[in-house]
Amino acid sequence: MCQGCNRREKLQRAYGITPEEFLVQLEIQDGKCACCGKQMLLTYEDGRHPDKAVVDHNHDTGELRGILCNSCNRAIGGLGDTVEGVRKALTYLENPVWRTT
Repeated sequence: MCQGCNRREKLQRAYGITPEEFLVQLEIQDGKCACCGKQMLLTYEDGRHPDKAVVDHNHDTGELRGILCNSCNRAIGGLGDTVEGVRKALTYLENPVWRTT
């Protein structure tokens, strides 16, 4: 099975969208990550397909939220995929616990 066929099948099976719908959403986002705003690549110049632009979704409801760069998608997932997890991380970053004497 070709790489494009695999992607089509995965998008349809996992998210209920076509590659064309994926590209429309990416165009709506001006080709940028919906979280950090970084410009995302779909292919490298040599034709390889990086895992840069990924569909973000709510794991409980299945609702699609946007297209993120892989780094933001992994970060949100690592924080429990919840607003509470992101808030805890923000609180920590604003108030680090390491103190020097």
